[in-house]
Amino acid sequence: MLGLTIWGTIQLEPEFKYIWYVREGTYVREFMEARETHFPSASGTVGEVYIGNVDYPANMAAIKDLIQVYVMYRLRQKLHLLPL
Repeated sequence: MLGLTIWGTIQLEPEFKYIWYVREGTYVREFMEARETHFPSASGTVGEVYIGNVDYPANMAAIKDLIQVYVMYRLRQKLHLLPL
């Protein structure tokens, strides 16, 4: 019996997901589900971009250009055309 207990304990695989403890219907839960759906193997570093006092409608073209440059840079990294 002791051997069976030890064998069973060794076979256990720990699994923990924060999403289990977030209430359904909340923004955080929706974000976590969307991230898991669209980026299932996302193991990168989380980052933030802060934009100060900006007239968004007047500068939307520049903001879109900034996003496009970032997206292309990350794509080149993923294709190993640039160092990580």
